[in-house]
Amino acid sequence: MTCAFFSDNMAGASEAVFKAMMEAAQGDAMPYGGDDGTAQVTRMLSDFLNAMWMFFWYRLERRRTC
Repeated sequence: MTCAFFSDNMAGASEAVFKAMMEAAQGDAMPYGGDDGTAQVTRMLSDFLNAMWMFFWYRLERRRTC
């Protein structure tokens, strides 16, 4: 009996995805979220969540005053 174990990471990637991955892997970066890419995504997520919070807060306050 022969068994073969494969990773789910064996799928191919498009040329654009591969190119973006190679560009992101250039240079040195701090591990565990200390890199510039993580900082950028964290800021974007924070801005998005703040906007969502303001949207829902406004809608809730508007319902209370009507």
